[in-house]
Amino acid sequence: MKQHFQKMAPYLPFSALLRLSGVRVFMPFYHLVSDNPPPHVKHLYPICNTSEFSAQLQFMLKHFTPIGASELVRIVQTGTRGRKPYLFLSFDDGFSELYSVVAPILMRHSVPATFFVNTGFVDNRELFYRCKVSLIANAILCNPSLQSVYNVNSLLKLGYTDATSLTDIANHVDVDFDTYLATQKPYLELSQLKTLASQGFTIGGHSATHPNFSTLTPEQQLAEVTQCMSWVNTYFPNQPQLFSFPFSDIGVEAPLFSHLQNQPNTRIDLAFGTSGIKRGKHPMHFQRIPMEYSYKSAKKILGGELFYYLVKRFLYLG
Repeated sequence: MKQHFQKMAPYLPFSALLRLSGVRVFMPFYHLVSDNPPPHVKHLYPICNTSEFSAQLQFMLKHFTPIGASELVRIVQTGTRGRKPYLFLSFDDGFSELYSVVAPILMRHSVPATFFVNTGFVDNRELFYRCKVSLIANAILCNPSLQSVYNVNSLLKLGYTDATSLTDIANHVDVDFDTYLATQKPYLELSQLKTLASQGFTIGGHSATHPNFSTLTPEQQLAEVTQCMSWVNTYFPNQPQLFSFPFSDIGVEAPLFSHLQNQPNTRIDLAFGTSGIKRGKHPMHFQRIPMEYSYKSAKKILGGELFYYLVKRFLYLG
């Protein structure tokens, strides 16, 4: 339904939607930016190239004031409003392009950002299962003889619990995950993360292994978050401690946020979902706006979010 509103958004004045919404902080997020999408993500979601990302960034800077994690925490605590709505930009999964492509663009425009990493993948120790799926799909699509054996659409539906099947298929299509990690280095290394932090970027947590939290018990959810945030707190202690839920925060209940807010070594200052403009489940919990669609217009994506939000609010009040 949201995409129908995004199709209508270009015909509506963005400034008016912005003013009517009263939204104080906009939180768009991406995974990576690349002019040559790597095979471990190219079959998962649309990826902005550098020109598209720069155009989106320029549109956002026209309408919003960019802020970093420390400013966001202060604004949440004080309720401060600026002359323009604030822009809090973030990126998930900790891909290497954040260091080589994204950070230089952001620094040229003086835009702060938070990079949410899966701590089990840092230094290329392991590959996210969805990235394994994309690698296998790429191998099949590059080899016509394999396309009669495997259905790529079915392959893309494999989940977190299908690790054995993924390994068997990878062996058959001649994909070696360990070799790919060692040679292509798809993820950021700790040394690169420390450099990014020294440049003013914030390093946040995105779980240890990127599971779907809706499939976990409350105890497993807590273990994923605390393991991840213990690592972040150890290596990046002098910054706000932020956590974004992988996939979404569906299945995560308010008591988890309250518990995490009071843990000395694995505390979380703010947590984030991926459901667009809407209220979170706790005062420390916020929703972000996905920016990776087949259409790359920031006005269309953000305008659609605003229009959808306003319609829902009108229907609710009505």
